[in-house]
Amino acid sequence: MEKKCKDIFLNNEVWVLTFGVAFQRANVYKPNVENAKKKLFKYELRVFIVKTYILENINTYVVFRNLCILKMNIFITYLLILVQKRVYITS
Repeated sequence: MEKKCKDIFLNNEVWVLTFGVAFQRANVYKPNVENAKKKLFKYELRVFIVKTYILENINTYVVFRNLCILKMNIFITYLLILVQKRVYITS
């Protein structure tokens, strides 16, 4: 049980730190965006990534398809809170 709790904690820390650094450094949000909207965006992005890559066998086609789906979802749902009018996904 302790190992499982530790693994869950470390997994959550990696997500929090990854999103925190990436989003802060990239300056992706428009000024004065509410923290609740930022939090929801990061949560939904995490859910998409986890469901997509844990539940599927990964190959080049799956990765490309999922990046396109993710890009459109971000564009449609979150354009009002993001700085750029375009969504760039890089590795």
